[in-house]
Parts: sequence; C-alpha cells; structure tokens
Amino acid sequence: MREHVQHTARFISECPRSPRVAAWLWLLMVGLLAGSLAGCDALDLATLAPTATRPPAPTATPLPAPTAEAVVTDTGTITLSVWYPEHLDPLSDLPGGAALAEQYRAFGEMYPDVRIAGRRFKASGPGGLLDYLLATSKVLPVGLPDLVLLDLRDLPQAAALLQPLDGLWESEPWGDYYPAAARQSRVEGRLLAVPYELDIRLLAYDAKLAEMPAAWPDGEAWPAPYLLPLGSPEAAAQALLLQYPEGGDLDEAGRLVLDEGALAAALEYYRARHEQELLHTAALTTTNLADCWELFVGGKVDLTETTAHLVLADEKGRAGVRCAPLPTRGGIAAPVLDGWAWAVLTGDDYRQQAASALISWLMDEDNLAARCVASGYLPSRQGALALIGDSPCLPTCELLLGLESTSVGSLDAALAPLLLAALQDVLAGNQSSAQAAAAVLAAATPRQVQPPE
Repeated sequence: MREHVQHTARFISECPRSPRVAAWLWLLMVGLLAGSLAGCDALDLATLAPTATRPPAPTATPLPAPTAEAVVTDTGTITLSVWYPEHLDPLSDLPGGAALAEQYRAFGEMYPDVRIAGRRFKASGPGGLLDYLLATSKVLPVGLPDLVLLDLRDLPQAAALLQPLDGLWESEPWGDYYPAAARQSRVEGRLLAVPYELDIRLLAYDAKLAEMPAAWPDGEAWPAPYLLPLGSPEAAAQALLLQYPEGGDLDEAGRLVLDEGALAAALEYYRARHEQELLHTAALTTTNLADCWELFVGGKVDLTETTAHLVLADEKGRAGVRCAPLPTRGGIAAPVLDGWAWAVLTGDDYRQQAASALISWLMDEDNLAARCVASGYLPSRQGALALIGDSPCLPTCELLLGLESTSVGSLDAALAPLLLAALQDVLAGNQSSAQAAAAVLAAATPRQVQPPE
C-alpha cells in the first residue's frame, strides 16, 4: 500500500495541473486512504440483524448451496469491495433498505468466506459515484472497487474500467431481461453490466378521460392540458430529447451529438402544442416530475408525465389513475428508461467468482421482486415483475420495457441551459424553431455538434 501511495504522490506532484485540481487530487488520495484504513465503511454481513418486518411479498427463496471452491482462495476469506448509490445502500432507512439488508445478511450465511466492504456515494453529479470512480482510476487505481452499481446512462463513460461479463457465468442464471434494459447494458457489443433496478417515464391520466392510445399520431389533440416539467435546464433537455429521432451520432462518452434539423423539429413539436393550448400552463414553471405528480394527486391536473416509481411508491396516490406511454413526435411509443446495473471491475478470477455469486443471489427473481416491492422500483427481469403485485401502471411498463430500442440518449450537461433558453424563446414567440436551433448550435462547442471520426 505504501508503494501505491508514494507512486500516486509522485504522479500528482509531477503532473502539470492547476492548484485547484492538484488540491482536489490530494484530497481524493487522502479520502481513499482513509476509506481503506477504516475498512471502506465495511458492511459486516455476519452481524446484520434480520429485519423485524419483512417485505410484503414475496419472500426470498434460497439458491442452491454454493460450492466451496467457487469463492474460497488459498489465502482464506475474500473481502469484496462494493460501491453503490445512496438509495441502494442496504443500511439506508429509505424504502427497500431493510429488504436489501436481509438479502445481504442471507448471502453472508451462504458464503461465510466472502465479506462485503460497502461504500455509499451520491448517485450523480460532482462528487457522485461515477465522478469518484473516474477520478480514482486516474489517481489511485488500487482504490477501485471489485463491484459497482452504476447508472445505466453512465456505462459508456465507465466502459474502459469494466470487465466484460460474457462468459462469467457458464450458464446465465437469468435470461429474461427486458429488452429495453438489456440493450443499455451493452457498450459497443460488449456485455458490461447486469441490469438490476429500473424506472420508466409514463403518462398518467384520470379515468374520467377517454382511454389513451399506445401512441399519439403527430398532430392529434390531447384530451386535456398536458403537464410536463419544462422549467429547468435538465427538464427542458429531457423533454426535447424525447422528441429527438433515434440513432443520432454519439461522442466518445456515449452522449448524443446535436443535429440542427432534429433539434428544430423537437422545438417545433412543443411550439405547436403550446399554440394549441395543449400544454398545461404550469409546465413552464414546473421543474421536476415529483412536482408534476403532486399536482396530479392533488386533483389540479388530469394529464401528466410521471414515472413508474412515483406511481408505485405512492401508497395513497390518486383514485382512478390510468397510465399510457408518453406522447412522442411521429406517434412512436418509446421507453424513457432510468436504472442501475451491476458491473465488475476486478480482473482477479477468485474475486470475479465472488462478485458473480453476489450478483446471482441479488438477481434471483424472488429476491429482486422483494427488493422492488419495498423500494417502489421496477425489476429488470420479466419473472420478477410478475411477482410484484398489481398496479395501474404495470401493463404500460411491461409494454415499454418489451420494446427493442430506446429513443432518448443523454446530452452534454453544458448544453442544458442553452436548450432551456431555446425552448423558452420559441414558446414565447421570440424566435422560430429553426432560429432557436441554429442559435444553440452556434453557442455549442465543436465536439458537441460534430460526430467523432
């Protein structure tokens, strides 16, 4: 360990960086060392107490007894380093934490020679899990975990650090991933992650309205003013991406490269709806889907964009709610998918076997369903979804998850304010859709508007 620290110190001192960056690197190294010396917030499976109350249904079913040679090395116990976001911390008091803690405890009983050293991170943004993972790989590679739960959207940026999973299991213990999630778990044809817990965007509406079609033909009027968040840079970017055509060029980090014509068409879609008074007046000031759902539950809106998690996790909700796919330009139903997936970083054979044993246990359909019942998220497996009960949103979720492709990518975060300004100008009548799209591309960097060679 001392040699790694000395090597890292030389790397930082010799690398020509600004004082601010150098200070960040020193802090990162110190933080990693402190985490290593403190056991990385070790999660002691042997001492996790059984939960006082179990998830409503179903209960977990044990896997076949493990073979000793699958996880035991000549040196004895393996300590498996696992990084995860806050909401997937088994010690969290958030819904689903207790169910996950019970599953980790049961895994510890099955595999007494495998210990888990867990570390919790912010889900995204500066100082978040991906940010820390990439920084650690450059400054102190020895500090990288064996196993990580990554946002599916972050896989392209982390791909160089991840081990291909093809062949890790002689016979894959699950083969019923939903296609929408399975596609996002591959980067350049390589399987780099196991989709775990998902969320998907939906249209929620009051039952008094006519039943919504699976997809809205372009130009057809909605039966009530439609609420979606357009009041923040991130929300505006997501709304425009939903109307962006599939198959655009991606940069080296897997982000969509802007196209002037496609952006103008997406802006025009919302301009026409606004002119027809089909967008709810609160759309321009609402910044997130949680606020949309609150307005819907309060009876102030009859037609809103939401997510499966908001519907499933709200015990009271709204009586008579129905769900449908989001309306899109051209009337093509498209899954707007968020989710988290297991990815392996260690190249050591024994550690990979231990990691695969943990993934297999948590991906068991009963275990996965039990976690999702408690957390209010969607499982990535069809067999697990069939076990989580009944909800008005589940048929629509299953329809969307079964689609082969996703139409929504991600954009460079620096573009979001430009897209918000463009959308506001178009809806206010200050610019045409074509003018606003041209202004965005003029302000963007060459990398954001030109596909990689």
